[in-house]
Amino acid sequence: MALDFPVVKLLDYEARWAELEASDNPFAVVVMAHLKTQATRGDMAERYAAKLSLAKMLYRRGYSWRPGTSKGY
Repeated sequence: MALDFPVVKLLDYEARWAELEASDNPFAVVVMAHLKTQATRGDMAERYAAKLSLAKMLYRRGYSWRPGTSKGY
């Protein structure tokens, strides 16, 4: 028995940012967070702005910081 897992290079999604923003897939936000982490290395003010922007996007999508109060994802 063999298990095959597809390999994805997350940096390849940098050029597809608009697609990630439009996606309703929760993993799109994870990829966006990773890309912003890479892009803001060494710039804490920009990193904070990126985190705030992603958090606001999550709230607009119906997620919550409280367990059990979001969409259930």
